[in-house]
Amino acid sequence: MHFDYIVAGAGAAGCVVANRLSSRSANKVLLLEAGSDFTPGKEPDTIRDIYPRSVGVSAFKWPAMLGRARLDRDDIWPLDQARVMGGCSAIMGMLALRGLPEDYDEWARFGLDDWSWNDVLPNFRRIENDLDFNDAMHGQSGEITIRRHAPTSWPPLCRALARALPQYPQIDDVNGDFRDGIGLMPMSSTADARVYAASAFLTPDVRARPNLTIRPDSEVTRLEFDGRKTIGLWIRTNHGETLVSGNEIILASGALRSPILLQKAGIGDAAALADVGITAIADRRGVGANLQNHPALYISAMLDGDARQPADLRPWNMNGLRYSSAVKGCDRGDMLMLFINKSSWHAVGRHIGTIGVSVYKAYSTGHVGLIRRDGELAADYSLGLLSDQRDLERLTLGVREAYRLWKHPEIAPLRHEIIASPSGKLVRHLAVPNRRNAAVAAATAAMMDAVPPIRTIAARMAGSDVGDMLPDPDALREWVYRKAMPLCHFVGTCRMGVESDPLAVTDGAGSVIGVGGLRVIDGGTLPTVPRANTNIPITMVADRICEKILAGG
Repeated sequence: MHFDYIVAGAGAAGCVVANRLSSRSANKVLLLEAGSDFTPGKEPDTIRDIYPRSVGVSAFKWPAMLGRARLDRDDIWPLDQARVMGGCSAIMGMLALRGLPEDYDEWARFGLDDWSWNDVLPNFRRIENDLDFNDAMHGQSGEITIRRHAPTSWPPLCRALARALPQYPQIDDVNGDFRDGIGLMPMSSTADARVYAASAFLTPDVRARPNLTIRPDSEVTRLEFDGRKTIGLWIRTNHGETLVSGNEIILASGALRSPILLQKAGIGDAAALADVGITAIADRRGVGANLQNHPALYISAMLDGDARQPADLRPWNMNGLRYSSAVKGCDRGDMLMLFINKSSWHAVGRHIGTIGVSVYKAYSTGHVGLIRRDGELAADYSLGLLSDQRDLERLTLGVREAYRLWKHPEIAPLRHEIIASPSGKLVRHLAVPNRRNAAVAAATAAMMDAVPPIRTIAARMAGSDVGDMLPDPDALREWVYRKAMPLCHFVGTCRMGVESDPLAVTDGAGSVIGVGGLRVIDGGTLPTVPRANTNIPITMVADRICEKILAGG
């Protein structure tokens, strides 16, 4: 069967693209997803839950996807990339941030004249159904439900952290009021269910369109060309490999996978491709370059019983602090602290509160490329975390501030041991949502309450206390550099720009420069990472590019 549009990947972007392009009945659209699909309304409870338990389900993620976190070290980090209908919007934290107007005005300076804040605001409004604000900044008829939690519903730690920062105003609408302050975090959920790309854009009515075909469990392996024009792609299923043809191929496989498909097809840095035995058909050295993300660290503490989140209060995050570091060479609103009263879905998680510190206007970059491993082509992910010294300096300052908050008179009575950077195999293992882990966590939590020394031992197993390093700036800086972790907000590897820009991969409508019949519409097309979790910005980008496609662009 031949299609007008083939969309490779059903994440935040791909679901939007399939929805928008199939809204015109003359367009025959094929949507491909390597992972599973679920009947709308009957998804697993781990996905529907407004506490993001699904991030711990290995069946919803690409297996053995690893990257080198720091350029100068061989520290390998697991890359939690979704492989399920809805992509990362089905497993991540549901924060529905837009970013700041300056993020999009910066894009315009790349020659993308129609991607400024004023240009993209209508697309933000079109995709959202904001339950709290009905004004010129927000939409009420879009597919993504957005809601916030009023301060009266905040759990004890979240309320206390807000009181400990009286110098900052309360920001009710961080998506429309761009000052620094304690913000009510917008979430893409209803009161009792996650709202994600598949549930929002692939509703039963959309799925019933006769011109839309959805194929889950179909992994795209390579592109097919006629000269310099893409004419189809190969998919791998349980029945083998199959070629499907289309007038236009749209890669929506994410900032880590789309550049790999381009490079395997000979689109990328010609010299680097030659090193792995690939002849370039389009020499675009920006393919796989410019990999950006938000680096983060978590400073946690064991909570007193009265400070724990009530058992009937389900969400994981309700408020946080957007602030400006004032570090030289850095933009305003460049940092984010999330206040988390319950650090995991299980009973032990309820005993631990967390301050998450993130550099939200990051300048470090990494790259995505190909290498030969045992003679076979393999993806090489180098994240470049904290390679820009401004990022390292700001994250170090943020850790100091988080530790100061845990010592604050408003907070200290609510907690016991401070735990720096709780991570590692034990924490990740316990995050897997199953009955065994629930039972183990419940028993552990009960013992920690009954025998405080057990709580202290558990705290030391979970992470170190960074307080001992605070007097030594060099030691703290080294610890931050070593412990910082990437969030799953990867962008920039197929960035939009103008043809004369050697690092641009796509134009302002997502078309790959130098070849025909091929677009990229996903996080990779974003020129820079916005000051936001990337789900909503990527959804906006997909909506805007589809608007251009349907207008003949």
